[in-house]
Amino acid sequence: FQDSQARLGQTPFWHKLFRYTGIALTPQDSLIKQTKTGLRVLNGLASLQGPNYALAKTFQQWRAIIARADGHVVSANHGPSTQQTQWFLTSKLPLKGMQIVPPLVAYDREPAATLMAALMLWDLNHSSSVAHPNVSIDHPMSLFVENSVHGGIWRCPYSMDSIGPLAFVAGKFFVAPGCSPEATLPSSSI
Repeated sequence: FQDSQARLGQTPFWHKLFRYTGIALTPQDSLIKQTKTGLRVLNGLASLQGPNYALAKTFQQWRAIIARADGHVVSANHGPSTQQTQWFLTSKLPLKGMQIVPPLVAYDREPAATLMAALMLWDLNHSSSVAHPNVSIDHPMSLFVENSVHGGIWRCPYSMDSIGPLAFVAGKFFVAPGCSPEATLPSSSI
């Protein structure tokens, strides 16, 4: 939260231009602190995904919470925004261009799949992971926080819907396709 607020105060002139004209880059307003646990709520959905996607993801989270409460090991890590080759053209372009708004990154499919597989293996094989029901968590939604690969969304000062138009244009005309952005992995692991 502090990083997203600091980024909002340090935005370049062109960000401010779009923000003040109301065309794009609306500040993130859904960061509400849950006082007991310190958790915050972030609306990371984009209208392009539609209500069925939102409902499906909510059901998926509810089912994971219930399964963990019933004593099952649950690996339910949130993955990064990923450029899928089978996506139709209009939804793929915003992902290509979203890296014009730091700290957002969109992964290629292969690195994202490898990373998520490694996180699942960690969850299944290490008893200290929150995936294990014997590990105490402050809030049921904490299950989705520990190994989340947010791709910068949690640290971004703007709402996801307001980034879409600029990211679409950048993806169409300025950003080269087919590469994961720099710094998606620590330099020590390269």
